[in-house]
Amino acid sequence: MYDRIRSAFDAIHAEPALKDQVKNDVLQRIRQRQARQRRVRAVAVAACLLLISIVGGGWIYLTPTAKISIDINPSIELGVNRFDRVVSAEGLNEDGDKVLESLSLRFMDYDEAVAEILESESVSTLLSQDEVLTIGVTGEKNEQCERMLSSLSSCAEREENAHCYYADEEAMETARELGLSYGQYRAFLELQAFNPEVTPEDVKGVSVREIREWIADLSGGGDTSENQGHGHGHHYGQNGKNS
Repeated sequence: MYDRIRSAFDAIHAEPALKDQVKNDVLQRIRQRQARQRRVRAVAVAACLLLISIVGGGWIYLTPTAKISIDINPSIELGVNRFDRVVSAEGLNEDGDKVLESLSLRFMDYDEAVAEILESESVSTLLSQDEVLTIGVTGEKNEQCERMLSSLSSCAEREENAHCYYADEEAMETARELGLSYGQYRAFLELQAFNPEVTPEDVKGVSVREIREWIADLSGGGDTSENQGHGHGHHYGQNGKNS
């Protein structure tokens, strides 16, 4: 390009000094325009990289690396990110939805979110009535899950009928496919060992405490693996019995 410009100016008959000045001005403008174009491209690339960084960082922050399943009849599942913050809260039944309607748990520390749930009116009332509370932690068996399980176990020790455990992710998915909370599913498997005819439909809508009372009756009235205290009236389902 520069050679063509020089050739064009060489064909113009004018004072040499004037020709050189005009030619230099034109070349300078071309260089400035090219420099601006390079700066614009650099800014565009930087903006793209920043956007990728923001989107990527947001994706990492909003991705659960562990889940907490809380079941006492309201059944709730919390998604927790790698920074121990709650990024999702889902009611697994109608009662769970009602509890979450009055709470704002997103982006809270998971232990604070669990405390909020346990202190909610409906859950605290059930705890005062000796209902059974189960808290499961699921995710890769890594330092985060171990730390969460230890922290939540300490929290559960303050409640008489509370139990914490590490939840198998595949079993949790099976529970959801059956329409059960993980706490119900665990109790259902124990119940089915005593009565193979019991189906998931028989325990839907039945609290974990009631399922375990059913297990106690089938096992001859002895304690189950998670002692449940004294019972209230309950319905066992079509393959069980009413009491």
